[in-house]
Amino acid sequence: MHEQRPIALNTRELTLEHGPEHRRRGRQWNEVSVRVVAPELPPGATAPVVTLVHGFKGFMHWAFFPELAARLARAGIIAVSYNASHNGVSARAGGPDAAWDIIDDDAAFAANTHTYELEDLALVRAWVASGAVSGADPAREGLFGHSRGGGIALLSAAAHAPRALALWAPIDDVDRVDAATKARWRSVGHLAVPNQRTGQVHLLGLDILDEVERDHGRLDILAAARQVACPTLLVHGTDDGAVPFAASERIRAALPEAELLCIEGANHAFGATHPLRAPLHPDLEEALDATLAHFVARLDARPTAGR
Repeated sequence: MHEQRPIALNTRELTLEHGPEHRRRGRQWNEVSVRVVAPELPPGATAPVVTLVHGFKGFMHWAFFPELAARLARAGIIAVSYNASHNGVSARAGGPDAAWDIIDDDAAFAANTHTYELEDLALVRAWVASGAVSGADPAREGLFGHSRGGGIALLSAAAHAPRALALWAPIDDVDRVDAATKARWRSVGHLAVPNQRTGQVHLLGLDILDEVERDHGRLDILAAARQVACPTLLVHGTDDGAVPFAASERIRAALPEAELLCIEGANHAFGATHPLRAPLHPDLEEALDATLAHFVARLDARPTAGR
């Protein structure tokens, strides 16, 4: 297991906002809630920074994201997680805890697209690169993504390479429904998406379907993988019922320098539940340990002065 240094952590939450060039249908949909977890650094020292990208029906406080952020920070890496603008969780930075794990903005969720998610990640990465995160060294940037967030992170990495990338159970294609489902989707104007955790049923509008069919080439995850040159760790379970293990095998084939960690019997969340409960599942511990080791080695995670 990766050794965690007993150091104090600093956590803050804030809201970023897209500029007027992003013409979205409501002001709140221009906003991205951000959570920064950082180690205490000596004066003048800097640390690597990793941005964490949640998946479909996910959010920055979901399941293992706070635990991963804390472990990164204890390892000397600043962790930046965020809520995508259209993930449907309306709570903003500093909002009530009770609202942080409920998709309650149905209109935002229904209007979501991969383009919005890419724009949100670009906003957060630009904010990190600007030097706005105290103590962060943008030259030692990493990206982490889970599930659809893994595909979004890979597309973003192809456009602007980080120093290191880690993807858990990533999708390898944005086109994930069959022709019959698409026909029904178009017929009724929405796709019903059950949420097993909350018992809710969310509706996806036609915007994301139109985008997939119109812009699939621009959103080609495997083509993006062939353009990524940074060290990449793929972690996937063989019992993943949401994204098959073969998705990571296809990404690995497109990205020959990537390392693929196969966790036998692991599911899509590596045994994690929301809220996360101790003790952690051994599959999650294995995924966390491998990811920490990857980022520590690739990002030179020792705090250094004047870098």
